[in-house]
Amino acid sequence: MNNNVIFCSACNEPGHSRRTFRGCRLNPRNQRATNNEGVEDDDVEMSETSRNRIDSFQIARNPNSVPTARDDRGSMNLCCPRCFAWMWIEGRIATSSKINPRFQLCCRKGKYIIQPPSSTPVLI
Repeated sequence: MNNNVIFCSACNEPGHSRRTFRGCRLNPRNQRATNNEGVEDDDVEMSETSRNRIDSFQIARNPNSVPTARDDRGSMNLCCPRCFAWMWIEGRIATSSKINPRFQLCCRKGKYIIQPPSSTPVLI
């Protein structure tokens, strides 16, 4: 069973990979055109699912919008052996093993280690 579904990078709909595809609703030839009287043609309709995909794709442009989906990557279950930062297993360096993972995102393999703050002075 082959589940390789292609999604368009422009409209995020399945079945085609580019907006130059004739069936893509973001193809310039399929865009709503304004005729001479200023009335828009309503030949192109958006499905509810594709509208939700576009809304979630453009969510960073509107700070007042509420996210429609949750991105759950699970708990951070590994600790970097050099800086003790909590990390996901997927964040390890690709050449490191799952048994002995090495991380680069937190301390760049031990290159940048922040010293713990000194103790606070006694109360005056």
